[in-house]
Amino acid sequence: MPRGKNKIAIDPFSKKLSGASLPYAVMLMTLLITSLTLLLFVVYLYRSYIIKLECKQIAALNLKSAQQIALAEETDHSLNNRQIFSMNNSDNDTVILERELWGCYTLLKTFVKFSGEERQSVFFAGNYYSTDSLTSLRISSTGTGLSLVGNCMLTGKVVVPKAQVNPGFVGNISFTGDTLVHGIISESVGDNPPVDSALKKNCSFDFYRLLLNNNFDLDIVYGSLARYDSLYRSFYSPPLYLYSRDELTINNVKVHGHILIFSESRIRLSANADVEDVVIVAPVIKIDSGFSGSVQCIASDSILCMKGSKLTYPSMIGCGLRKEKDIEGESMPVIIFEGLLEGTIICESYGTDTKKASLIIGKTGKVIGLVHNTGYTVLMGKIYGSCISRGFLYQDPVTLYENYLVNSEINPRKIPLGFVAANSIRNNHVLYRIMKWLY
Repeated sequence: MPRGKNKIAIDPFSKKLSGASLPYAVMLMTLLITSLTLLLFVVYLYRSYIIKLECKQIAALNLKSAQQIALAEETDHSLNNRQIFSMNNSDNDTVILERELWGCYTLLKTFVKFSGEERQSVFFAGNYYSTDSLTSLRISSTGTGLSLVGNCMLTGKVVVPKAQVNPGFVGNISFTGDTLVHGIISESVGDNPPVDSALKKNCSFDFYRLLLNNNFDLDIVYGSLARYDSLYRSFYSPPLYLYSRDELTINNVKVHGHILIFSESRIRLSANADVEDVVIVAPVIKIDSGFSGSVQCIASDSILCMKGSKLTYPSMIGCGLRKEKDIEGESMPVIIFEGLLEGTIICESYGTDTKKASLIIGKTGKVIGLVHNTGYTVLMGKIYGSCISRGFLYQDPVTLYENYLVNSEINPRKIPLGFVAANSIRNNHVLYRIMKWLY
């Protein structure tokens, strides 16, 4: 066949083939470009997600680091202060630490910011006590040796005058236990350690009276909190102060958070009061039978905790603490405790009547935690933890016995694992730990 005819036969076919393939080529290119664009977009989203996840993880790690710094630096930066750390000289990488005393507990706030991610936490902190580190009982060396009567049980390290623990007699009652001390007996030397000055200042009635007298942002209350259905204040916010000149009853109301209630007269916590993490300050405080809640009670004259009351962890009772010198001739503060306390009792004794008990733990009284009394204690109940006292008294109808324990128990080995409490003694060698997370 001639070559020209061959071209004529093939060229139209070739043109028809090229024209038919063009739409497919365009579609293929469009699909390829779209796929590449989607792939790049997915890679961008994934990378953004990874970067954001890394920022969140770094912010969370920075928050944990800030918490550890706040706990570790307890002795290096003072209470009631605020510190800001800018990492790499950047406002986008910041750590803020705040510390203050709330009652007798240290309140720590941490805030971190990293590349737009923000994290914060707030918690009570205190000193960690293991069963091995706690002294069961410590009595000032100025008194006599310790006598045990009835079914007394002492466990752990006991520090007493002349290292003497003997069976005793009260009337016709003798020691009925199998062993005087299940542990070690050591001799006490000198006076007991005093209550830590910073804690003492922040747990005194006078301190809070002065604080509120200089504070114009007070909520004045009269007689009760009946006009409130509930009160809540976050610990991330400044505290709410409630003030009353007269006797105040907390009844049928929910009060939670960063709140301080102060009365110039007397405060009563009734059985149906719902109170959590609140500080109560008054000359006289009464806690009714049936009350249950976490509270710090600070009184100048007396605190009465009735049988059947329960102060949950981490609660505190402080009485008689003052930042000024003792007033000569003033009556001695007294704590009478018949309920259950999970936390700390601190009582400072003063006045001229030295042979009078400033702390009475009755037969139904049980303390799971720490007791620090600079005066004399009457112990008829149980302390699962540690007790520091000038001495112990027991009174029958005829005789007052000094350094006598009758039908009582002190056992630090029954304290809960990981127990954290306020340090009533300045001791920089104890471990500082988180006590309770707040909100």
